[in-house]
Amino acid sequence: MVAGSARVSGGALLKLYGMIAGNLTLEPGSHVELRGVVSGDVLNQGGKLAVYGMIVGRISKQGGTATIDAKAVVKGGVMGEES
Repeated sequence: MVAGSARVSGGALLKLYGMIAGNLTLEPGSHVELRGVVSGDVLNQGGKLAVYGMIVGRISKQGGTATIDAKAVVKGGVMGEES
């Protein structure tokens, strides 16, 4: 578990199976495979996001892509650019 917010730098890959007790930010060029839980919001600034788990907050898209699996849960919805 990550206690607090996390940031994924460009060129990095994060496969999350646990929990982030805060927000998650994807920088341009990053890649996140989310199979666990983010208790806050996810801010995509230009990365590739694949959601298979749960986001308690919302996804805010300022760039990049977001793929949300049919079984995933995003309680706050998606705001910003189209996927």
